[in-house]
Parts: sequence; C-alpha cells; structure tokens
Amino acid sequence: QNQILTSCSNLILKQIISKVNAAKCFTVLADETADISGIEQFSLCVRYFEFSSMQMREDFLTFVPVTDVTGMGLANTLLNTLDKLGIDLKYLRGQGFDG
Repeated sequence: QNQILTSCSNLILKQIISKVNAAKCFTVLADETADISGIEQFSLCVRYFEFSSMQMREDFLTFVPVTDVTGMGLANTLLNTLDKLGIDLKYLRGQGFDG
C-alpha cells in the first residue's frame, strides 16, 4: 500500500510541477511550524494560473524539514527545495508567508 501511495504522490507532484513551469509565472506560499514531535518544517504550496482550465490554482507541494530557522536559513531551504523539485525559479513572481 505504501508503494502505491508513494507512486501516486510522485505522479501528482510531477503533474503539478509541469503545470507550474508551463504557467511561466507562480507564487510560492510557505508556512513554517513545528510538528507534534517538535521538528520544525515548512509547508510549501504554489499558486499559478492554469491556462487549460482558465483557473487560478493553489496546490500543495511538500513538507520540508527545517534545521535553520533564521531568515537566511529559511530562504535557502525554500529555494533549494524548489530547485530540487524541478520548478524553474526564473518564473517565481511572488511569495506569501504566514507571520
């Protein structure tokens, strides 16, 4: 069951990333918080316009563990994660954070 869920998750994530890169313009939405075990993590989402449906989309990408909660550390974690996911940073046009 876990393999099926992981495969589905990876497929959906690839589709979202493809749509974000095709949009040529996106906003990243991030919220840093501690989970129940006290581990700091980022919740990352993207907002973009999907031309095929002519709708604004807001999709969850991933949770990312955070070790450095300084501004520079959070920025590096965010940019490195987007790059690793294959999202083209040259299309990043906005950012939204809680707090």
